[in-house]
Amino acid sequence: MLRKMLRLAFAAALFTSALALAQTLPPGPPAPGQAQAQPPGADRPPFDCTERYARLAARLAYLQVKLELTADQRALWDKWRDAVTSGADQRRAQCKQSSFQPGAHPTIVERQAQFGRITALRAQALQTAQPALEALYQALTPEQREVLDRPMMGGDRHRHDHDWRRGPQRQDD
Repeated sequence: MLRKMLRLAFAAALFTSALALAQTLPPGPPAPGQAQAQPPGADRPPFDCTERYARLAARLAYLQVKLELTADQRALWDKWRDAVTSGADQRRAQCKQSSFQPGAHPTIVERQAQFGRITALRAQALQTAQPALEALYQALTPEQREVLDRPMMGGDRHRHDHDWRRGPQRQDD
């Protein structure tokens, strides 16, 4: 009886280890006539040059509603919003002019040159919008400033005392 139980236990262990091994092995080459499997992420749509622009427009619309601006503040808001969206328009146009095509593999030299162009446009847009932002900020109430000062999700990536996925970090972490 003991031998029979040992054989059953051994067979069960052998069977489960074979299943585990089969699940961890990478798939073999495709059979003739079968299509090659796509790499991970290949089913995602290609990067859209308007994605960041759309997110910026949404963020600005959200803030405008959340701030509950007065008529005087709204004029200052419009100046700042126009300066911000003008810079975003330029970056979007630069993105669309980029020679990078979906699936292309640009060299590091090409990537760095493109990054430099986008960074220069971004710096120029920030400098252009800064006076309008300062004027708007001075016209806001302390409560409105608090709303504008609060970083949006993903907008403050360098904070180490708060992780948006887990909430504030404890001091003893």
